[in-house]
Amino acid sequence: MKSRTLFLIIIFLMGISLGLYYLFLLQEDYASLADVFYSNIQTVFNPNLLPSLVKNFFNIFILLTVIVCAWGAGDIIIDSFRKFSGKFHGLLERFIFFTGLGYGLLSYLTFFLGILGLLFKGVFVLIYLFFLLLSLFKLYKKLKPGSMDTMNGLSEYTYRPTRSFSMKFCLVIILFSLFLMLIETLSPENFYDSLVYHLGTPNWYLLNNKIVPFRHVLHSNMPLTCEMLYLFSLGLNDGILAKLISLSFSILTVFAILSFSKKYFSSKEGVFASLIFLTSPTVMVNSTHTGVETGLGLFIFLSFSALVNWTQGKKNDWISRFGIFQGFALGTKYSAALKFFIFLGIVIVHSRKDLLKNVLCFCMPSFRLFSPWLLKNLYFVKNPFYPFLNNIFKSPYLAPEGFKLLGHHIGFGYFITLKNFLLHPFYLAFTIEDTGWLGPVFIFSLPFILLSWNSSPLKRTLLTLCCIWWLLLVLSCRVPRLYIPILPLLSVLASCCILASRFSRSGIFFVILLSTLNLLSFPLYSFYKESWNVVFGKISTEEYLSRRIAYSPFPVISFINKNLPDDAKILFLNEPRTFYCRKHFITNSVFDYSPLRKWEQEAHSPSGLLTIFRRENITHILENNGRASFIRTSLPGKERKSALFENFKKRYLKQIYSAGDVCLYELKNVRYQ
Repeated sequence: MKSRTLFLIIIFLMGISLGLYYLFLLQEDYASLADVFYSNIQTVFNPNLLPSLVKNFFNIFILLTVIVCAWGAGDIIIDSFRKFSGKFHGLLERFIFFTGLGYGLLSYLTFFLGILGLLFKGVFVLIYLFFLLLSLFKLYKKLKPGSMDTMNGLSEYTYRPTRSFSMKFCLVIILFSLFLMLIETLSPENFYDSLVYHLGTPNWYLLNNKIVPFRHVLHSNMPLTCEMLYLFSLGLNDGILAKLISLSFSILTVFAILSFSKKYFSSKEGVFASLIFLTSPTVMVNSTHTGVETGLGLFIFLSFSALVNWTQGKKNDWISRFGIFQGFALGTKYSAALKFFIFLGIVIVHSRKDLLKNVLCFCMPSFRLFSPWLLKNLYFVKNPFYPFLNNIFKSPYLAPEGFKLLGHHIGFGYFITLKNFLLHPFYLAFTIEDTGWLGPVFIFSLPFILLSWNSSPLKRTLLTLCCIWWLLLVLSCRVPRLYIPILPLLSVLASCCILASRFSRSGIFFVILLSTLNLLSFPLYSFYKESWNVVFGKISTEEYLSRRIAYSPFPVISFINKNLPDDAKILFLNEPRTFYCRKHFITNSVFDYSPLRKWEQEAHSPSGLLTIFRRENITHILENNGRASFIRTSLPGKERKSALFENFKKRYLKQIYSAGDVCLYELKNVRYQ
């Protein structure tokens, strides 16, 4: 009876708080959100609903089979290398670690296929079918009646949901949030970073059927473990599958939280931690886009889980797995190097015996998995740690002003003042950005953490790691999504401390309330972007991308794909978002040298510029004037107008298509079909 009363109180307070919450946070878009909400409700009644549902279910089916492939690939690794084998704590832990290993294997296999110039759809399909059949065969053997693997797994561990009403309510919220995230994931990608490099770089490699330098796009020379999985998805199907892979990172992280919490605390802590993690707005938003933070969060949490398993049992198989997943993390983003050195310190502290052996077991797999990206950069841009340490390696491709702009973009140096430093947690919790915000749950959990963090060594370890990583992040950036990799650990810590407190019932009540409010902000975010309209077929992909991307180049890119010959080569001016382009092109990001500016310095005249265009085999030019005006306003001195190019445009270019402020030109002496 008390549980039901608590439930009714939550619903009542949620209704009152929701209006205040959105009135405060979304007041500028409140009317438009309401209008969009009602128009989206009518989405299900349209003649294109059935074909759209079939397409979406097919993409979901492909994702599930890719996960099966990853699980089977991970099983192959464990079976093939004795030092990686060893006892797992039940079926869920086995599944999580096997799938994580399999994702890594598919990523590096795709990388080496790219190095060999084998990035063809037929190759991807063959690899997919090979791993799928092998995985299904292994699955059949393990699930065969009487199989020792099945009997051992079921006897060791079965995840039994708690009977607590509040925890069941948490499970309902988790499932509902996953459903909403799935709807958003099935919409076409429109995230700026993805269109430029998270998917733009894999698209460039596919166009060339090989991993070749992607000049003038700085981020293409970052570690690309997650991008290789997206490349595998693009080769196998399309960008929607890549987005579903990104969503699977967060789902696997939830499973990892459940497994870890059940092993070292209880299933109740696992469910509560999963709720805190998954309903953080920045997790919900970024899980539905093809970024790398959710993938990095998965690899970091699996690294931490393997580290804790090693410290509890001192088994070399766990420290080797620890090194592997830390290598995947290093291959995902440079910032994982900070975690690497922290983890290395923990290994040294816990290695009273066999210090050198343990350090090597951890460092060698990590370095081997990180080294391909270092070698690639050394060969392509002459700096293995590009764009960092360029004062040592002297890469000629790095624009110094672009590197400074990158630091300004992520907020480096923002927290020099004490005021900014102290207010930063509140900025992360309440400031709405395109890639989400952390939400108030973590702020609310701080008193509980301070009251009960010292009750066990594992909690102390969690708090120490979270504090060190948080401090390092606060001193280097202010973008909320960059904090996602530490949120699984912080969620487990908050969950354990809240449930261990004598005020646990009040803590559960308010966390559920705040998480529900976070959850309910997501449908409005999706409705405002009209994602539901395109997912259920009310509007086309072309219409969606034309309306939802600022200064959208998509109508012109669609014209290019449909009408220009296969040997066309387009110079993109003031437009780095090239993911949807299926012709060869040249572009540059705002952080890089502009090839046009370099050619102007070389040419000195319109005729000289024409000679260079012929040398580079450029046949067309796409110019985004709307975005150029935006760049000139927000970044003075960047993308300035050039008299030489304006004269060249008048003499040698002919406009053949335009949409809004985006124009497509053809060189007059190039025959157009």
